[in-house]
Amino acid sequence: MKVSLIIAFLFLAWMPANAIKSSKNNKTGIVKVMSFNVRHCTNKDGKLNITRTAKAITDSGADIVLLQEVDNKTGRSDGKDQAYELGKQTGMANVFGKAIDFSGGGYGVAVLSKYPILETNNTLLPHNPETEPRTALWVTVKVGQDTISFVNTHLQSGTKDVDYKTRMQQVGQLKKDILNHPYPVVLGGDLNSHPDFPAYLYLAEFMKTSDKEPYSPTYPGIDPYVKIDYILTYKPECFKVLDYRVIDDELVSDHRPIMATLKLSNK
Repeated sequence: MKVSLIIAFLFLAWMPANAIKSSKNNKTGIVKVMSFNVRHCTNKDGKLNITRTAKAITDSGADIVLLQEVDNKTGRSDGKDQAYELGKQTGMANVFGKAIDFSGGGYGVAVLSKYPILETNNTLLPHNPETEPRTALWVTVKVGQDTISFVNTHLQSGTKDVDYKTRMQQVGQLKKDILNHPYPVVLGGDLNSHPDFPAYLYLAEFMKTSDKEPYSPTYPGIDPYVKIDYILTYKPECFKVLDYRVIDDELVSDHRPIMATLKLSNK
């Protein structure tokens, strides 16, 4: 896969043997994909609680989990490698993609997977001197006989002109990379864009949302009123959306997790 500005270091841990075995026996072609901004595993009570976050993931039954705002050995998170800890507690493979150095460690996004991971790339997205660097973490997995790539990202936040400009630059890079990619793609994450904002509308020109109710709110966790978290597919003819839901958990983070159940169309 050709992507620009690949960050050199990624942490990859292979899943337990029993998880690999179960993935090879998946003949249904059904994949449950979660996107979840975990706020560095700090719950709404302000306490760090990786176990609580892991439980929310396990309870959802997700096969692929796209996590944003993940800490890697930072001071504020007690030096924990959160992707590794979440992978260990959920029994899933884990990949961390660093966006920035922070508090003695790293901060970025992560992917958890029940399926064998074939390839990973962490791609730096465009940013401006006054904005925070952001990445897109690509993880290619094998689901039965099919190869699918998942892209996890957390786009620039804010409502200043430079924020809108940066988000558009970031989705422009995503479009270029996705259109040049050989496999079907599922893009998920915190896009920091309302459904009627330019960044999301730009993606929606060539990708299909998994949400039949495009304005279903995901933020904040308590009494959400705005949608900024998404799961979209490229080459939508390869997928059928069986279900989409905003998970009713208001305390585990300041975002609601979302989950799409996808069926590969050639099954």
